[in-house]
Amino acid sequence: MLSSDTNESQKIRPTTCNDCGGEPAIGRVYNSGLGLKPGDVVKQCKSCFVRRRLIGWEALPERVRKNIEAEEREKKANTSVSAPASQGSPASAAAPEGRRTTEQYRKRNSLNARQKAILDKRRQQQQVCEENWGGPCKGGCGEYITGQYVCPACKQKKEAEAFALQKGEIELYRAVVGEPEDKVVKQVVVTSAADGEIEDTEWIWFNKIPLGCATWVLGQPNNGKSLMTCAIAACVTTGKDFPDGSKNTIPPSKVLMYCGEDSIAKIVRPRLLAAGADLTKVDFLDRKSFRTIAGDSDPEKRPLDLSQDCDVLLELVKQHPDIKLLIVDPITGVFGNKNINKNEEANPVFEQLIDFCEASGIAFVAVLHVPKRTTNSSIEKIAGGTAVAGSAKSAFMLSRDPDSGDKHDHLLTMVKWNYASDASGIKYKTVPATASWKGKQTSTASIQWGEIVTEIADDVLVKQNSKKEARNTEQEKCDVWMLTYLGDAPKRSPEVYKAAESLGFSETTVKRSLQNIKGSHLDGRKFGRGAGWWMAAPGVGFDGLPEEKRITLAAADGL
Repeated sequence: MLSSDTNESQKIRPTTCNDCGGEPAIGRVYNSGLGLKPGDVVKQCKSCFVRRRLIGWEALPERVRKNIEAEEREKKANTSVSAPASQGSPASAAAPEGRRTTEQYRKRNSLNARQKAILDKRRQQQQVCEENWGGPCKGGCGEYITGQYVCPACKQKKEAEAFALQKGEIELYRAVVGEPEDKVVKQVVVTSAADGEIEDTEWIWFNKIPLGCATWVLGQPNNGKSLMTCAIAACVTTGKDFPDGSKNTIPPSKVLMYCGEDSIAKIVRPRLLAAGADLTKVDFLDRKSFRTIAGDSDPEKRPLDLSQDCDVLLELVKQHPDIKLLIVDPITGVFGNKNINKNEEANPVFEQLIDFCEASGIAFVAVLHVPKRTTNSSIEKIAGGTAVAGSAKSAFMLSRDPDSGDKHDHLLTMVKWNYASDASGIKYKTVPATASWKGKQTSTASIQWGEIVTEIADDVLVKQNSKKEARNTEQEKCDVWMLTYLGDAPKRSPEVYKAAESLGFSETTVKRSLQNIKGSHLDGRKFGRGAGWWMAAPGVGFDGLPEEKRITLAAADGL
C-alpha cells in the first residue's frame, strides 16, 4: 500500500489509485499522521486510503485482501464497459473459461460472521486517537483533514464563540494552563458596575413574598403553615389585598401547588375554599405529575424533583405566563436523592432554583419544618445546611403567641427580609370553618387575621425560651416538694392537688413531677380503698406499709 524508500518514491510516481484505478493517488507524503512518515508513498487515492484505514486493511488475511482487490478491479472494468440493455449487464455475462464471474468472486470472498464481528470491533477501536484521524472536519465545515479532528478555521471560530463576551462584560485574564497538548484555557470575566441597570423589586405580598425569588415559611407543627399557604393562594388567585393592608399589585393569577403530605380532597381543597380562593386558577402537582415515556415502554411517573426539573418548569412557565406563584409543601420531598443537610449536594440544586426563579419571574414559596434544637436565632431554625437559608431572599416564621395562653393564637414574624423595607409581622388565629363544593359541605379550618406587630422572629424565640426556662425552674421546685409531701405513705390525689395549688403549682405540673420522680398513681379500688386515686413516692405502696401506717390510713378512711 505504501513504500518508505525515498529513492524509489522519486522514480515511481503513481498517477492513478491502485484500488479504484480512477482517482489520482496521493503519492509521496511530507507530513506525519495516520501512521505515515514523511517520504512514504501512498498508492491509493484519499477515499480508498481512508477506507482501508477504517476497516483495518492491514489486519485482513492476505488472501482476503487479494480477492477484494480483484473484485474491485473487475467491478471497475465492468462499469467502464457500456453494453446495450438487451444484451444484459457484464456481471451477468458468461465469464471466459477458467475465470470466475463477479458473483462467484463475491460469494467466494464474502466474510463469515466471525470475520464481520472482528471488522466491526476494529472499526469501533479505530480513530480513538486524534493523530490517526483522517476524514471530514468535525467542526462542521466538511473539509477533509488528517491528524486532527477540527481544522484550524473551525478551531478559531469555536474559540471565538467560547470566549465571546456579553454586553457589559470585560475580560481581565485569559491564559493557557497546564501542558500545551492539554489545550486548557482559563478566562476571568467581570461585569462593570457602570454598564448595568437598576431594577425595582416586584412583590406578590409586599415586604413578605418577592417575585423572582424563593421564600421560606417555617414553623413547628400545628402553627398553620399549610393554612397560611392556602390564604396566600387565595389572595393571588382573586387579586384581593393582603391581610396586613398591603395592596395586591398583580392581577388575578394562576398558582401551582405541590402538597406532598396532605390529601387534596380532604385537606387542601376545603382549606382553599374556606380562604376564598378561585379554584379555577389553582393547579395541583402530585406524585405522578412528571412523566417520561421512552419508545414503547410504560411511562415513568414521579413527583417534582428540583435537581432535574428546573429546566422543565422554566419552559412550562414560559408557555403559561399567567402562573405567578409555585407553592411546595414541604420542600424536603422535592430534592430527589440529594441530601438537603449536605451543602455539597444541596448547593447545585438551589443554584438551579435561583436561576429558575430569576428567569421565570415567579415567586417560589416552600414550607420548612424547623429543628428541635433550642436557640434564640431564628435563622438557625431553618432546617438543612447553610445553603437552604442562604438561597431564600425572604423567610418568615409561624409560631404560638408567647403572650397568649390560647393555643390557637399565633404570630407571623420575619426571619429574613433582604429586599424588604419593613420587617413587621402580624397576629392570626386558627378558627373552624365550613367549605361548600358541588352541593357538599365539610368542616375545615381557616385563618382569622389580627393586628400588626413590630416583633421579629428572634424576639419571639427569646420569649419562648425564657418561659421554658421559667417552667423548668418551677418544675424542679415541684419535684422536690412532691418527694417531701408524699413521704413514705400514699396520699389521695385530690389532697395532693389542693396542697400543690396552695403553693402555686398547677395540676399539670404536679402530674409531670410525679413522672419525673418516678412515683405511682394508684387505683384505690385495687387495694380495697374504694373509688378514687392515690399518689405514692417511688417504692411506696399499700402492701409494703408498716402495720401502724395501715392502721392510720384505715382510720383516716373511716374503716
